[in-house]
Parts: sequence; C-alpha cells; structure tokens
Amino acid sequence: MEQDIKVSVVMPSLNVQPYIRECMDSVVNQTLKDMEIICVDAGSTDGTLEILQAYAEKDKRIQVIISDKRSYGYQMNIGITTARGEYIGIVETDDYIAANMYEELYSLAKEHHVDIIKADFKRFVDQDGKRLFYQGHIANEKNLYQRVINPAKEFQIFNTFGFSWAGLVKKSFLLDNEIEHHESPGASFQDNGFFIQTYFFAKRIYFSKNSYYYLRRDNPNSSSNSTRGMMMLEEYEFITKKLKRYPQIYEKFKYIYAVLRMKNYLFAIERMPNDQKKEFIDQFSKEFNKLKVAGELDEKLFTSRWEEICEIIDTPENYFILHHFRPEQCCSPDDASQAVYLYRINRLIALKLEGLQNSIEYRIGSIIIWPWRKINGGIKCLRDHGLDYTIRRIIEHFGIPMNAEMSRNQDKDIWR
Repeated sequence: MEQDIKVSVVMPSLNVQPYIRECMDSVVNQTLKDMEIICVDAGSTDGTLEILQAYAEKDKRIQVIISDKRSYGYQMNIGITTARGEYIGIVETDDYIAANMYEELYSLAKEHHVDIIKADFKRFVDQDGKRLFYQGHIANEKNLYQRVINPAKEFQIFNTFGFSWAGLVKKSFLLDNEIEHHESPGASFQDNGFFIQTYFFAKRIYFSKNSYYYLRRDNPNSSSNSTRGMMMLEEYEFITKKLKRYPQIYEKFKYIYAVLRMKNYLFAIERMPNDQKKEFIDQFSKEFNKLKVAGELDEKLFTSRWEEICEIIDTPENYFILHHFRPEQCCSPDDASQAVYLYRINRLIALKLEGLQNSIEYRIGSIIIWPWRKINGGIKCLRDHGLDYTIRRIIEHFGIPMNAEMSRNQDKDIWR
C-alpha cells in the first residue's frame, strides 16, 4: 500500500554501465525495506538499460521508466511524479550509498518533522587499483548541524553545499509548493533550480554530520564535468520566472537569490569553453545591471566579491580581457602569445582611457586647465602662422563679427 512506502528513491541514468551495478546494489540492499526504487533511463545505449531491467525482474520494488527526452530535469520530474513514498531520495547512478542511509535519515526526518534532511558525504576516485576517499561537508559552520533550521530566519544556511542527493525531501512539500526541475536538455545545472526552490519554500531543514553518500569524481561523462556554461543563464531564467509567481517568497529572499546567482555564474564562467565566455559575461552584466537598478543587490552580502560584480556590471569587456581572455581564442598556438597579449594590453589601455574621459574627475580637470591649453595653443599658432592669422583664429573662435576689410583679407588668405 502507498502509505507503507517510506522512501521513494529516484535514479536518473544515461550510459553509466561501468558504475550501475555497484550503485544499484547499494540501493537494493538498504536496511530500510519499506521503499521503492524508480529508475528513469534516458535511452542508454551501452547496456545500462538492460542491467536495470534485469534488476527489476528480480525485485518488485524496482520500476524502470524510459524517458523520451535526454534531460536530467525531465527525468527527475517523471520520477518524483511517479513516486508514492512519503519522502524522496535521489541517487546519481555513477555514485553509491551506505547500507543504512535511508533508514537513519528517514528516522531523523520523522523525529524532527522536517521538509528536508541532508547529510555529509564522501568524494572518491579510483586510482591505481585503489579507491581514495575525501570527506565532504554540507556546511562549514558547525552550528548548522543537528538541529532544525528555518531558512527565512537563518540566511547562513545558503552558504552550504546545494546538492540534491545525500538526503531526503518530503513529497507532499514538493507538491504543495509546485517544486520541479527545469526540463532543459542534457544534465547541466538543473540542480540549481531544485536547491533554490526547496530552500526558499522550506520551513524545517535538518543537517546530519554522518556521511552516507559516496560521490564519484572520476567519471569523465559526469554532469559535474560539463562545459555547457551558457545553460546556467537558462537555468536562472527558469528559476526567476518560477519565484516571481510567489511575490512574498521572492521579496523575502531577493538579496540572497542575487548572491547565489552570482556565485553560480562565476562558477559557470570558469568551466565553460573560452569562446563562450565573452557572450556569457555580457549577459551577466546586463542581468546584474537590472538587479542593481531595481535595488536587489545588497553590497554587504557580496563581501569580497562586490568590486568584482561592479566591474562586471560597469565594464564587462574590461573584465573579460583582464580575467578571461585567452590566446587560443584568436590566434594559432604558434603566434598566439605575443599577438594576443599585445591586443589585450592595447585594448585595456583604450578601455581605461575611455572610462577616464567619461569620468567626472576628467571633466572637472579639463575645465580647470582649459585657459592654459588655449594660451599654449595661441602661442603655437602665433609662432607657426604669424600675428594676422592668429588674430583671425581668435576672432573666429569667439564668434566676433568681422568688418568688411578683415573679411576680404581672410578670403585672400584662403587662396594663397
């Protein structure tokens, strides 16, 4: 019966044949038995789908759904909609989990009546026949653990790891707040929208210090290695539209939202191909300029990043050239270094001069030195062209009417 299902585990997959058995075994062998496993495969061609179907034949708790789109967000929405459990768990199918993960997290979730529970985790790589582990923490601040947090009252919770896995989220909470993933193509950044929606709407979140989730860091096809940085812009367009349907939520979190957006935009720039960076930074500048004009940027929250944000808003080309321009973008490797760096220096000088000339200080300075410039110009004109020509130029400059004789002399001068 539906009410007997405590946890529904949603597992999106696409061509993870080398890892899928270890992952499935870790989920199937959970000490919590009152659960279902929903595998949503996006058309794997490497044998992953057949392996999942073989597991489903042996275990009635497993359901395999074939997605008609290669979209992580679409797969997750299918899985969550299909789920019948009280809580939803998410496992990426190149990772694996500890046997007691869902039993212990479900018990804590019920004890503290939370919308979301998350736990620490371990990163790992397989190297030279050995598996190396590195401890990961959801939060850097110890006081965020082992207690219930309301995000609306403790904004420091947003300075934590925003993953979708390694935890549980209550299904009724997702449905009541119409929380869903962005169904963009591929598997790039859709966890941003899910994290922001869940944290903005949640009233009760709990962090456990225990580590149950094992996060692979050596899969070359992982979404964490994606370079589709421009998709980050689409993700935040989706999030913004969703949040603005709830004006009270948006108003409450708008300053925090801008900071989260900034962090993820900067993260995307570092990972995207060089030929996409200028276009991305230009759009970044336009979006944050609108936020600045609307009064939605709080300088205090940006701390050490505020000057960087101002540079991006005010001089995006300057920012691009200084921090992200690369030789390979416009020259062959053989002649790139000298040509590109000369271009970078010359262009930066031009930008600095342009900015200087538009500044208030430059304009005030120009007014102050104007008399001296005119006197020096007059002396040079007198030296080069003589007294008569200089007098005519002064009369011309100040718009003083010339008598007929002066006018005739000027006309003669034209034809000399």
